Amino acid sequence: MHQTHAVHGNLLKIAGTGVLIQGDPGSGKSRLSLALIDRGHQLIADDMVEIDSNLMGKCPLTLKNHLHLRHLGLLNVPYQYGSASICESAQIELIIKLDQKHQAQPAQLSPTFASIDFLGHKIPSILYNPVKEQQPALMLEVLVNYFFIQYKQTDQSTLSKDGIQ
Repeated sequence: MHQTHAVHGNLLKIAGTGVLIQGDPGSGKSRLSLALIDRGHQLIADDMVEIDSNLMGKCPLTLKNHLHLRHLGLLNVPYQYGSASICESAQIELIIKLDQKHQAQPAQLSPTFASIDFLGHKIPSILYNPVKEQQPALMLEVLVNYFFIQYKQTDQSTLSKDGIQ
């Protein structure tokens, strides 16, 4: 039997990449997830993710297919957006840490991914402040695409330790 870990956060499949979005309560994880679903990406889990030793994440059965939004309550995602809006599981390849205090440099030409230890694996991670963006879902989508194009072609040992500067 595989050992699993329950981790706080939202897991989505964005452009085919398993992305774990983490942040403090009220940081905008679910709102950002909803905007990404509206842009055609898939929800796997909201609020709590079960992750096995191979970093395969899935939703606990009691929360499956739902997204909790402050001031609205539970949203049945496939009912609102169709069955293509959800996915059973995904390999976690990237972690986005929401931080409303994070200040990216305005003239930065490319994002910097940090390599962090996550459940015994080195995973690329990036700090992201959704409040600073006018279209945070679009910008997060661009970050994931950038990660897919640039990072997957480089060696993990070249990652910084600080995330976006």
